[in-house]
Amino acid sequence: KSFEERIADLISFKDTYGHLYPPESETSTNKYCSLAKWCNDKRRAYKQIQKGKRLHRTKMTQDQIVRLETLGFEWTRSSSATDKIFEGDDCQLKQRSFVNNCKSSKKSFEERIADLISFKDTYGHLYPPESETSTNKYCSLAKWCNDKRRAYKQIQKGKRLHRTKMTQDQIVRLETLGFEWTRSSSATDKIFEGDDCQLKQRSFVNNCKSSKKSFEERI
Repeated sequence: KSFEERIADLISFKDTYGHLYPPESETSTNKYCSLAKWCNDKRRAYKQIQKGKRLHRTKMTQDQIVRLETLGFEWTRSSSATDKIFEGDDCQLKQRSFVNNCKSSKKSFEERIADLISFKDTYGHLYPPESETSTNKYCSLAKWCNDKRRAYKQIQKGKRLHRTKMTQDQIVRLETLGFEWTRSSSATDKIFEGDDCQLKQRSFVNNCKSSKKSFEERI
């Protein structure tokens, strides 16, 4: 297949499973085996380029490298992509998709702010659940929030803003939204029957907290 056809296959795969690690197992049920081999060929070619081999000898172009990176393609196979086959390739794909959901994805600050606003509108607080379960679609958002808390802590200790990859404007935006830099004790994970129950529990705790409303608002 041509490079364009393979890119189309990768995009389709990512849209379905949320990651770029087609299963490698050579079984009759694995329709993605050749795509996985193509991905590994590209990784090997990129490795050769990093060692000083010329682009034309690896049959890759700079444009192809940029296209793959823009798609989110990783040149080093992540440890989270290790094959975990349970009952077949479909289970393997679901397992990888679950691991991918809990990785902090490379969303922009604006996208994460939008995610937080949507979460707050739904559940009334800013503590997405952290549990790494297949039903928790907010896992990567929770990790992003914790990354921001760690960065803010470093700034408070004297580390410069640019080294933490945070700006003063981002700090103000988060604080305006009601984001807390110290994780509240009321936000401790309390899982009962699953993540939906966990979210409802947090929402309940949040609703029962004394909010900072004025006397006039309370009247």
